[in-house]
Amino acid sequence: REARPGWHTTYLSAGGLFRATVPELHRRLSELRHRVDVSRFDGGDAASASELLRSLNVRCIELHDGRAGGSLNDPRHFDNGSTVTVDVLLEDSFTGGAFGTTE
Repeated sequence: REARPGWHTTYLSAGGLFRATVPELHRRLSELRHRVDVSRFDGGDAASASELLRSLNVRCIELHDGRAGGSLNDPRHFDNGSTVTVDVLLEDSFTGGAFGTTE
């Protein structure tokens, strides 16, 4: 039984699986931290925010499989332990849905 009907999560980073299987994609995702708007951190102190982002690593990679009626629509959900969260849509034919944050 799924915790959320129509929504399934597979943890791909466990044991280094993602990095070993698709190292180029892992590298590209890891480099996304350099594209973060640093003005959003540390009260706009770009130097200290850039230093923080330079030290980050990929913490968790999850594959979310959303089916009809499924969602992660929970305003209390957050990625505990993450400084930056990156979401990548893997299916071009997807229609509908909404991505939202509390900001």
